[in-house]
Amino acid sequence: MIDLSTKVASLKMDWNSVIEKLLGITDENFNDNFREIKTIALHLKNSENEIKSQATAEEMKKIDLELEDVTKKTKNTFDNIIKDKEEEINRVSIELSNLTNQKKLALYKR
Repeated sequence: MIDLSTKVASLKMDWNSVIEKLLGITDENFNDNFREIKTIALHLKNSENEIKSQATAEEMKKIDLELEDVTKKTKNTFDNIIKDKEEEINRVSIELSNLTNQKKLALYKR
């Protein structure tokens, strides 16, 4: 039997690290933060596989329930980043379209 509380606490800390890295992403540090997120995610996967190999089905249900909030928060954080970037892309696209239209009008008025 494994010490579930220690393993779950470790997994939660790793998930929270992912959330912190996601929240700290900027255009300047995207590559570095994303590389670190991938490293943490690999560690999470390895830890979860280790736990799965040692835990009973009942223990896995408990672990899944305990980690549900932090995994949902991670997903929501990631989704929000994607939504923000999509909005930024749309805003820039509209600005470019307006500039193009202004250029066409200026050429037409000549």
